Amino acid sequence: MAASCLILLAGCSVFKKTTKDDIAETTKEVETTTKETAAKEEPITVKISKPSTTPEQANRDRLLIMSHLKRNQLVAQTTPSGLQYIIEREGTEEIPADAKVTVHYEGTLLNGKKFDSSYDRGKPNTFSLKGLIEGWQEGIPLIKKGGMGWLFIPSALAYKDKELGNGLIPANSVLVFKLEVIDVE
Repeated sequence: MAASCLILLAGCSVFKKTTKDDIAETTKEVETTTKETAAKEEPITVKISKPSTTPEQANRDRLLIMSHLKRNQLVAQTTPSGLQYIIEREGTEEIPADAKVTVHYEGTLLNGKKFDSSYDRGKPNTFSLKGLIEGWQEGIPLIKKGGMGWLFIPSALAYKDKELGNGLIPANSVLVFKLEVIDVE
């Protein structure tokens, strides 16, 4: 099966279908930069006093998500905002922006570290869609009522430069959610 995802080209409203070769080239660029940095004689120490949600951060998030998808042999679709998603089970009912949604979910960082799970609690949660992070506001309607899927949320659509839970979710974290939309009110 050929891997592909959609990437919005900067400055236009046309989608480009991206192949495994494109992802491999992007990964190669990151690996090359890392090797070049490591080859220098003196160590480089980077201390970020105030993380940001700059275009550089958006690009970093995009590369991290693409690398994660490639490593796990996943194929995702990408929205213009940078949200990447996989529909595992197609839902049947559209979800309005002002809806209350009942969802089962598991949230992890890209490294697999779980920070929240309604599955672990044994009970789905009900939320007002417009009160959730932007990644959920955009992603849940894509999954639809009765659907199940995965959201790969760049930091700008999550908690941006804010650290949560005493470091449980570090600033500028890409978040991964497995979501099942149980009900819509």
